[in-house]
Amino acid sequence: MQMPYKFITIITTAIYLFISNSVNAGCKRDDIEFYLDKGFTQDQITELCSATKSTGDTTPDYTPYQQKVIIYKQGGEDPGIKDGLTKEEREAVSTIKAGGDVAKFKVTPETISYTAQTCVVSANTPDFEQRYKDCIEVDFVILRENLEVSASGKKLLLFGNPYVLLEGTIDAKPKRPWEDYPISVRKALQRNFEWKENGKRTPFPVISDYSTARLVGAFRTLAETYGQADKENQVAEASSEEIKEVVRKPKEEKKKRWWNPFD
Repeated sequence: MQMPYKFITIITTAIYLFISNSVNAGCKRDDIEFYLDKGFTQDQITELCSATKSTGDTTPDYTPYQQKVIIYKQGGEDPGIKDGLTKEEREAVSTIKAGGDVAKFKVTPETISYTAQTCVVSANTPDFEQRYKDCIEVDFVILRENLEVSASGKKLLLFGNPYVLLEGTIDAKPKRPWEDYPISVRKALQRNFEWKENGKRTPFPVISDYSTARLVGAFRTLAETYGQADKENQVAEASSEEIKEVVRKPKEEKKKRWWNPFD
């Protein structure tokens, strides 16, 4: 229940006279009213007013700690670059993943890698019964530097599987070793594979109902943007050299005269 204003005035006057007579106090009548309103006892107000007289204020002045902030690029990359690739490159990767008939497709700033099937035969005789044919899984690694997209279409004119022909520095390694095949066809299969995957060009398989034109554009983007992410990072690093460090300005804190040191 709030005390009547007249009663508070009487108490304030009494405490003020007591403090003024007992110590060389630094509080004014308004200060005492403020402390009473906040619930301070008479002894606490006496102590506070004594401290106020000697120090000039109950809350000492201080200089807030100024934390130095070092400027650097998060993750060592430009904000528009993720995993070493620009936004344009990542969009091209998404397109190829959606339309490529391959597994484990991955792009780094230097290479393109994936797993696809390559079919090999042991002979070119017209008698199909004498041919040994197998479609094997092959791991491909293609350098993005000097990559070219030379053609696209279908392997058997209008009815074959669509593909995009890639040219450049290509490493193709079969997952199944040649030693697993019968010795009678082993060398023939290996020669046929090396003729198809000669390290200079390879057909990238495309899902039958997907646009080869979109994949041609995506691969050309990866070829044209080779090294772009590194260049953008170098530009960002050069710009950041102009700013070594900044000092974060501390927030101005108002003095809280109502803070109770006895709590």
